[in-house]
Amino acid sequence: MKPFERFPDSFWAGLAPFIVAGLIVFTSAPVTQIPFPHPVIFYLSLFFSVVVVTGVIGWSNLVEELGFDVTMPGEKPEHTWFRYIVLILIGLAFGYGVYLMTTSKPMSYLGLIPFPADFAIAELLLAFPVSISTVNCLVIALFEEIQRNACSFVFANWAYKRFRLARDSAITVGILIGSVCFILLHYVAWSSQSLFNLTNFVFGVIMASAFSLLGWALASRYLGPLAFFEFSIIPGIVAHFIWDFLVNMHLRVMPGAFALLVLP
Repeated sequence: MKPFERFPDSFWAGLAPFIVAGLIVFTSAPVTQIPFPHPVIFYLSLFFSVVVVTGVIGWSNLVEELGFDVTMPGEKPEHTWFRYIVLILIGLAFGYGVYLMTTSKPMSYLGLIPFPADFAIAELLLAFPVSISTVNCLVIALFEEIQRNACSFVFANWAYKRFRLARDSAITVGILIGSVCFILLHYVAWSSQSLFNLTNFVFGVIMASAFSLLGWALASRYLGPLAFFEFSIIPGIVAHFIWDFLVNMHLRVMPGAFALLVLP
């Protein structure tokens, strides 16, 4: 039985949302200013990408399989509020920890100060109030986590069928493939040629994979009685939001020379 019975097992079905987002970004390049794309174009690419994901998978399957509903069998929804709080707090701590690690001195020696693609996004929003930037971070975190995780699940089914992998191995492979597509789309859309380097690319794939694997780690059988009963995308969304928000705030308060160092 494949890892996600409600999801297709076609490689192209997993790739389709990324292709749609990429086509919107690339075809919009002639009518946008540098750096492109315009935030509105970027939002449209994410929106239609998620529309494709929903069409491929189905809305009810998407909500249930991605773990937005963390109610256990036989449990009333009003009794699960504490579980949402725990997932949110874990995501907050994880996102903040990743940010601290990335902005540490050892990482700066590798050119990660921090992930330049996210600085490029944040730079476009400096003209807007912090409240608008915060909403932007939340919308991007929600849509991008849905896009990447749903596509990763399809890739996991494909890897399970194509290579006859064990369930956990297929999920890991699917998440890695989805993260590679996700970061590649980021780089092509937002970064200058000078920032397209292997170190930052590999780090981006690892970080994106970590946001997805966080939900799986919390539901791992190795945690025993501490484990959640199923995967949830919620801690990944919160961690992604905290990361983007802190990058945006960092850019707003950092010295000008530091901004020049990380921006094209």
